[in-house]
Amino acid sequence: MPTYIAERYAGILTKEDVGQLFKALTSKLHGNRSEAARQCGVTGKATYDWEKARYVKLTTKRKVLETCLRLDFLGTVEYLLKRSSDRTVDVLRTILSSIYNESIETNSKEQIILLLDKFNALRTQYRGLINDRIIDEVADMLWMLGQKAQELEVPVLPKSIEDISAKELLEVLPLIGDMYLQNPQGFPAIAKTLNLPPQSVEMLLPTFAKLHPIGGPITEAETIPHIDLIQPHAAMMFAIDTPIPYGVHPSSLRVKVRICEVCQDIAETQRVAAADNIHAWFTSAQAAGSPSDLTVNKLLTKCSHGA
Repeated sequence: MPTYIAERYAGILTKEDVGQLFKALTSKLHGNRSEAARQCGVTGKATYDWEKARYVKLTTKRKVLETCLRLDFLGTVEYLLKRSSDRTVDVLRTILSSIYNESIETNSKEQIILLLDKFNALRTQYRGLINDRIIDEVADMLWMLGQKAQELEVPVLPKSIEDISAKELLEVLPLIGDMYLQNPQGFPAIAKTLNLPPQSVEMLLPTFAKLHPIGGPITEAETIPHIDLIQPHAAMMFAIDTPIPYGVHPSSLRVKVRICEVCQDIAETQRVAAADNIHAWFTSAQAAGSPSDLTVNKLLTKCSHGA
């Protein structure tokens, strides 16, 4: 097996790779450079000449690689895998960058269509490698290519659900929630605005619907609790440690955060609402329906004035 691998993959090694492998081999032999050279079938002087040489002969690469494989098979194969992956990424980055640069410079609709098709074909073929290594670079290129296509009035294929990473979806979730609250039926517009696949937005709607059932108009029938004054440290404890109950729709989550922020901001003046009263008010408000913005503003006003 070592002989087969050495014959097949020695050609991908650079002079620097040979030096790194020989260094690892010497370390395995307790720093004995002469013994490492002997096992590789080369002279000690030759190992020093590698540092000055423009290249290392293929036969020498095979000897060093085969010896390393015999003494540390897994470690050497792992090194080959990493170096091969690095080179593949470099080549992929180079070709994508070349297509990108040519696309940005052209003013021909026909040419940019061909270039975009090639760019997207490579993205699809090497999606895993891109997502693991150069996702941010490719995302920037895609955005600029989209702007260029729009400038030339060339339609751009929408993202597929396979193009969306978990990280990207997590980052846009708050925006999707905000836009859903403004228009629960407008998921196609949400997908278009955020440049997301419609399927990825549509599959989130049942979750948002459960968190925020669509009902009748919110009234002002909510009761503002009696407000007492407390010491600053108690306000800070409420603001930081009070858990947000499960099942509260996103607007109420933001409301609670706003109240927490107010409590922190005005804690120094000791004019804040009692934590117990606020928590009790939220509990009752959730039972009857989430508090309206007007009610919240009234509560915030009372908090800030210490009424």
